Amino acid sequence: MAVAFSIVPDSFLLVADSVEHPATVTFTVTNLATVPARATVSVRCPDRARAWCSVAEPTRDLRPGTAARFTVTVRPDDLTETILELAAAVTAGTDAPVVSDPVVVRVAPAAPWRLEVTPATVWLSGLDWDPPPDRFTAVVSGPYGRRVRLGLSEFAVPAYPQWPVSRRFPPGEFPQEQLLPPTGWFTVERPERLLPATPDTFVIVVAPGAEISRWPPGFVLYLSDLTAAGGNPVATADVTLMQGAEPIG
Repeated sequence: MAVAFSIVPDSFLLVADSVEHPATVTFTVTNLATVPARATVSVRCPDRARAWCSVAEPTRDLRPGTAARFTVTVRPDDLTETILELAAAVTAGTDAPVVSDPVVVRVAPAAPWRLEVTPATVWLSGLDWDPPPDRFTAVVSGPYGRRVRLGLSEFAVPAYPQWPVSRRFPPGEFPQEQLLPPTGWFTVERPERLLPATPDTFVIVVAPGAEISRWPPGFVLYLSDLTAAGGNPVATADVTLMQGAEPIG
């Protein structure tokens, strides 16, 4: 009795930008027959990319009506920009293979990380009680498809309003004794997201409320790559907070 399979990818567009960040796609294989079958998955791709592709546990036993997920990894050793197509084929014994729809893989060097704050100096809305929130933006770019998080840490600064406060400390390098419990002044809207192919904009809201009489705490913005192991910071921002009305001219 012939065995019938279906095989479906979970994505139709992949980006492989480094050996450390290969592309992965998962194919779901379902045994549509009424008998058990041993399914073997292989990759079909151009000859130059054959050595880049591997299948985790390529052979599995499937009971009737059950499915298994096969992960294909594309780890290019040549990052010359190119686009290629691959597909996965599933076979059982001598039966004809069932081939998936094609998946497009873009191979290119990773874009550099960038975190820029606009404006670089943020003027809080005067010394009134419960002033309206202030907003500024951070423009982020980097390797397409990475999951990132924009966070911040606060630290004590000199209580002299005439001194602009520069945030030039990389994460983890400012003195631990100057770290403060979060004041709740700062909120990053949608702090965690996938990076698109074009620069993305994060909005940071500063709402000190009744605590505006305090000199603003210092803070450093940092961008973490959650796709990489450990989610380490990859970029920091330089911001200055000032109280009062922004000078004219």
